[in-house]
Amino acid sequence: MGTAIEWFGKLKTKEVLKMYEGHLKKVVESVLDMKEAIDLFAKNDYDGAKELFERVFKHEREADEIKERIIADLSKGIFHPTDREAIMRLVLTTDDIASHAKAASRKLILMNPVHIPNEIKRRIAEMGSMDVEIVKALMNAYKALMEEPKKAIQKAEKVERLEEKVDEYRVDFMFSILKWGEASNSVSLWVTTKEIIDDLEMIADKCEDAGDVVRSIVVSLLS
Repeated sequence: MGTAIEWFGKLKTKEVLKMYEGHLKKVVESVLDMKEAIDLFAKNDYDGAKELFERVFKHEREADEIKERIIADLSKGIFHPTDREAIMRLVLTTDDIASHAKAASRKLILMNPVHIPNEIKRRIAEMGSMDVEIVKALMNAYKALMEEPKKAIQKAEKVERLEEKVDEYRVDFMFSILKWGEASNSVSLWVTTKEIIDDLEMIADKCEDAGDVVRSIVVSLLS
């Protein structure tokens, strides 16, 4: 009987992971739209950036709704406790990615783009591109988890390497931010810009955390 329950638990784990795909897709869309909002902001198109923020907000809310359904399913289904905890961490961590994409987009439209140096806007856009790359890498790790679990570990390791790249970029970027802050007459602009950069870094951090959970789920499914 124990073996049958264990088998059924793994089956349920795979079923809820399929539900997670819809959640992850909405999260990816939120990051893609955030990047487009940043690009428009960099071109001083405030109205366009604001419109894209509304799309980011929509995707984040839709991701929240799927997250709630997954949590409800986890609470009533038969799962191994370790699997239940791992999936819960995966969903909540991935949901944080969309939350930070929304936060970065919202802060963006609190500012007038013409008051931000072009070089700063360019580098923010570069961080946005890096976030797009890492969230797509996370999606690839998930797909491998569902199709070829043994390859998911390698895909998740790529997510980790990309996060390290973002972290290094931010450290270098902060020198430019601090220099601008010293010369800027607006503390609020400087602080808001720094917070946007922090949100962009957190997107990468949460992708890495989600990739770590993917690896733990692979071990569970293959054991």
